[in-house]
Formats: sequence, structure tokens, C-alpha cells
Amino acid sequence: MTQKITLDTENELLNFSVEIVEDFPKQNMFLTGYAGSGKTHFLKYVQQHIDKNMIVLAPTAIAAMNAEGETIHSFFNLPHNPIYPNNIIFSYNPETRKNRVHEFFKLSFEKITLIRKLEVLFIDEVSMVRSDTIDVINAILQAVRRSKKPFGGIQVVFIGDLFQLPPIVKREEKIELLKHYNSEYFFDSNVIRPNQPLIIELQKIYRQKDTELIKILNEIRTNSLSIQSKRTLNSKIESNFFDDNYIVIASHNNIVDKINYQKLNELKGDSMEYKAKIEGNISVKSIPAPENLVLKVGAKVMFVKNSNSQEIYNGKLGVVKKLAKDKIIVKCDDNSVIEVQKETWANRKHTVIDNKFSHSDIGSFEQYPLKLAYAITVHKSQGLTFDNVIADIGSSFEKGQIYVALSRCTSLNGLVLKSRINESSIKVSKDVIEFMKKRDDRLQLP
Repeated sequence: MTQKITLDTENELLNFSVEIVEDFPKQNMFLTGYAGSGKTHFLKYVQQHIDKNMIVLAPTAIAAMNAEGETIHSFFNLPHNPIYPNNIIFSYNPETRKNRVHEFFKLSFEKITLIRKLEVLFIDEVSMVRSDTIDVINAILQAVRRSKKPFGGIQVVFIGDLFQLPPIVKREEKIELLKHYNSEYFFDSNVIRPNQPLIIELQKIYRQKDTELIKILNEIRTNSLSIQSKRTLNSKIESNFFDDNYIVIASHNNIVDKINYQKLNELKGDSMEYKAKIEGNISVKSIPAPENLVLKVGAKVMFVKNSNSQEIYNGKLGVVKKLAKDKIIVKCDDNSVIEVQKETWANRKHTVIDNKFSHSDIGSFEQYPLKLAYAITVHKSQGLTFDNVIADIGSSFEKGQIYVALSRCTSLNGLVLKSRINESSIKVSKDVIEFMKKRDDRLQLP
């Protein structure tokens, strides 16, 4: 059964989303939708307005930091290699006290207490979470809570777009994984297949207003690019084009690094280096700001954190106007001039105080929230919005990369391609297409 509801404003969408979570306290859900349809807004709004014991987890350090949560692997103390269904941990009976799954993963007493008090678990960017990881999470939750119910009776809300970036699986791991699962995606886990979540599909796109670009993106998303759309896209090719008002989105790190350092070196004047202050237990790899930030006057930069106090947001662009030992002044694309203040990223540890969830910071990273912005990788562009994009994605190697890269841009007028896009370049998982097609019980929010 498909129910369609017209929501005219973003606030209506968010309020309705909160009602859905409150009205279905035991229903597991999969919140999906097009790039720029409000999934991140949904998550942040629910975190702020629902009074429940909630935890947000994500598959990568950057995604976890952006969602103000933790990584799946750090929270459950999981190894990064797959754990297949024939592993001994899946043979334990969750109803007996002999179950030692949590001991297998060396979960602390504090973590066990946290899990027993947990009411809602959000898993963000779920398109990147492997099927075996979901089953391991289920086994741990069942063991700790001594319940055979899916996920030990905890409500789980999966968030993500399956047509974007897929799980990262090494070739040799995928061969073994597919002996146990139909695919590497979360929906083919043994716990999800017989316990399908309610699907909430957001259909209104807020990032783009350009109807022609929206049409093209939707076709790329489902691998149905029309001849006319392909012609329109390829008319945007300018192989040698470069403009400082544009940001390059590329598929490989080496391309991005080369462009950023080359453009910085072309600027006249001396460079200034700003070193981060690091305290306690925190992974530098999880922070979007560089540990050693090197800048020159005239450098194009991007803010890498939201901050109401500085009126900045993740992805806001500007140009460095002044540098001093303890001062960076940036003129932004909206003509605002900001004296940039240092920001702090925290490694948070959840705790339970008086039956309510709280958190403490066990590590911190203090740095100016800036990075060079002549170029960025597709992976790190996920969730960001730009008016002008040069897409260097002819050598894209993962499913969903072309869709993610192009959907960062707000209009066709601001898009330039470095090379031709053909049907063979657009990689879309058949498993994802089949899963989304057969789920006709979704709740659509146009």
C-alpha cells in the first residue's frame, strides 16, 4: 500500500517525520530519498525534538562526525573484516545467561548498560553498511538485551540513499560474502530480509530548483539516462576549463591533492601554517579539517563545520583575505567577511545518568574549520551543496559516484564536465534497483 502526502514546506516535512517516529515506537524504518531531499535535516531535527535514549552511528569516521555520532565499529568494537553467518557468535542462544557475544567483542559494563537503556538506534549513510555488519549488530543487541526480537527489541532507523555510495568490500571479501548473502547491501542481511522496515521515501528535492537537472539526476540514479539527457550532459564538456569560482569534484585523492597544492603554490606571497591542538583520544582521520593547515592570502577555502556563532556551514566557500599568526579573515561567496574562529571537534562517549543518555568528551581536535577548496573528492563531497562544479568523474570506479558528484551542483548552468559521460560510466547496483522496485509498501513524502 502506497500513501502519498503533500507537504509544502520543509518544516511540515520535518514535523511529520517526528510524528512518524513517535507513532511507530517499535517499527524499524528506512528513511531514503533523492540527494538533497532532507535526510540529514530529518536526523538532526529528530535528535533535537524527541526525548528518547538515542544513539547515531555511521559507517565512516567523517559521516559519524557530521552526524554528531560514533562509528559503528568503535561503538560495538567490531573488526573491519567481514564476520560471516557461520561464525560461532551466531550460534549463541540470546535467552540464556551463557550467551557471551558481548564478551567476544569485549564490550565494557558501561557499554552494556548503555545498550540495555537504548530506545532508538539511528544508522546513517546505511548504503555503505555491509549486510554482515547488520547481522553482527543484531546478534550483539539480542545478546545484551537477552531477546530474540530483531535488534533485541530496539527501534532501528536506517537512513541513506542506496543509489549513492555502496559498501566498501575488497574483491576477495566479496567473493566469500556472496556465498552467504544475496548482496553486500544492508537489506540482504539475515535479520532484515524477514523483517522488512517501513520505508519512508522523501521525494521533494530542496537542493536543486533546476527541473532539467533534477530529471537528469533521477535518470542517472536509476541507470535510465535518456539519449536527450546524455546529449545535454555532454554539451557541458570543457576539458581545459578551470575557474576559481568553481570547485572540482574528482573521483581520486591524487587528483584532488595535486590541484589543491598546485593552485596554492601558484599564489604569490608567503604561506602560513596553523597546527591543530589535539587532546585525549581522537582519530585525526575522522576530522574534516587538516592537522596542519597551510594557507596563503588569495587561497580558495571551504568551511568544514556548521557554526551558528560564525554564520558558517559545512561547504561554504570563500577566499582568504588576511593571515596573521592567530588570525584568518575570509571573504565568502555571499560577500560576508568573517574573522574565522577556531572550532573544536570532540570524540564523544555516551553514558547513562539517571536512566537518561548523556555524553562526555574523551578527546578533542581544535583547528580553524577550513580546508583548501579548489578540489574535493566525491566521497568527501557527500552531503554538500555547490553552485559551480567541475566534475572530473570520467574514471569513476564505484557505484553511485557519478550521481553523488553531479547532485552536489544546484543547476546545469553551474556544471562543467571534464570528460564524456556514457551509459557504461554510470554504475548502478541491480540489487538496489530490485529492492526498491519490489518495496511497494513505502510511505512517500513528495
